[in-house]
Amino acid sequence: MTVLRSSCPARLVASMIVLALIYGFPGCGGGQPVAKPMGIFVSPRSAVAWSNSAEAQVVYKVVTGYSDGRDVPLTSGITWSVDKPWVWLDSTTAAATCEYPAPQMPILGPEPALITATATVEGQTFTDSVVLDCF
Repeated sequence: MTVLRSSCPARLVASMIVLALIYGFPGCGGGQPVAKPMGIFVSPRSAVAWSNSAEAQVVYKVVTGYSDGRDVPLTSGITWSVDKPWVWLDSTTAAATCEYPAPQMPILGPEPALITATATVEGQTFTDSVVLDCF
C-alpha cells in the first residue's frame, strides 16, 4: 500500500474549509445574500374615478419589492398624501374619493391628482406616487 506523504491533500481540505466558511456550507443557508428592500410600489399606477357615482372611489395597495424578486404586501406604517383639494384620501383604508370633478386643462383633460405613499421598511424610507383623474 502506498501512502501519500504530500501536503497537497491537507491544503485541499484547508482550502475547502475556508471556502465553506466564506460561502456557507451546502444546506445551511450560509453565504446566501440577504434580500434587501428595494422600494415600495403603489397600485394601481393610474386610475380614473367619477365623482358623485358608485365609481368615485379607488382603493390603493402597497407592496415592498425585495432584491430577491419577492413582493410583500405592506398594510401598516404608510403615510398617505394627496396634492389636490377635490380628492379625499382615507389613510386607514387607502381609499381615494373624487369629491368633485377636477378642473379641465385645455386639450389635456382633467388636472390629475398626485397620490403619494411613504413608508419605512427595515430602516429605509421609500416613497411612491400614482395619478388619479377625477371626472
